[in-house]
Formats: sequence, C-alpha cells, structure tokens
Amino acid sequence: MRGQWMPGASSRRAERCRTRGRKRSREQRARESRRQDQRELLALLLKEYECLRREIDQRITARSQLIGFIGAVAVVLSGAVTLVARNPQGGSLPLLLAVTTAGVVVLAMGLAYWWAFNKSIVRLGGYLSGVEAKINELSLALYGEVAVEWETRRAELRARPRSPFARLVLRVLGLAPQHRRIGPTPLGTLTRGTDA
Repeated sequence: MRGQWMPGASSRRAERCRTRGRKRSREQRARESRRQDQRELLALLLKEYECLRREIDQRITARSQLIGFIGAVAVVLSGAVTLVARNPQGGSLPLLLAVTTAGVVVLAMGLAYWWAFNKSIVRLGGYLSGVEAKINELSLALYGEVAVEWETRRAELRARPRSPFARLVLRVLGLAPQHRRIGPTPLGTLTRGTDA
C-alpha cells in the first residue's frame, strides 16, 4: 500500500512533525533559559566583584591616611619631647614621661588599627578570589574565556615561598597568605536555599 493515499496519513505525519518541532523548541527554550540565568548570575557576580574591589580600595586609602596621621602625631610628639627635654626649668621629668607615654599609646593604637586594616584587606581578597573563581567558571561556560583574575594572581604571588624572616614580617603585619579557603562555594556545589 506504499505510494497510495490513505485518509488521515498526511495529518498524522504532520502531527508527528509538529510534535517533534515542539520538543526541539522546548529543549531550545530550556537551554536558552539556562543560559539567560547564567548571564544574570554572571552580571550579579560582576557587580559583587566591583563592590568588593571598591571596598578594598577604600580600605587601602583609609590605611594610607592612617599612616599619614600616625606620622604626623609622631612628629608632633617628638617635637614636644624635644622641647620638654631642653626646658631649662626643673621638674620637667613628669611632663616628659606623660608626653612620651601618650606618644607610645597613640602609636600603638595606630599600628593596631593598621594591622586590622591589613587583616581585613587580606580577608576580602580571599573572598574575592572565590568570587573570581565563580565568575571565571560562568564566563568560560558562556563565552569560552576567563573574565577576571587579579585577586587570583595576587594570591598566587603571596603564596610563593619566602625566607623565614619575610614570612614572620608578613605574619606580624597581617599580610600572610590565608591557607584556608575564604569565599563562596564553587558553582558545582551551590545549592539553593542554604548558606553554603
């Protein structure tokens, strides 16, 4: 019966083609929806990356201003100590001790804040490396190339082997590399509804 016309045969064939076309278009729509979701997630991650970079820049600026303030206080206090020490009148020893003690306290507090700034910058950099990893994973999936890599390269440079003295100085200053991973989880392990 091949080649002969049968009632309803063409309508069944047309229906099969339409069904197959709907399946393909559903798959294409689902694939395009996933890509659009990935693009939106990439845009959000890039916005977070920009905000974190801005935060690090602001903390570096504040740290630099703090160093300037500590230097100015040190100059003023050293001048005061010099004036008190050269005072020809007697009884200047208590004043000399008070000024010196105030100077040491101010400098110690300034150095403590400077150390805290360094620790927070390193912590933000570690978190930013995790955000970079997620951005690069999405960027590779969508566009086939890496988008950002500044903090990752900086972390690699900080992790290079150094002399024991340099490691000690970096640890004291709060610039030692973080050995535990700080940052968001990789995309492959991301689950919805949890604070992973």
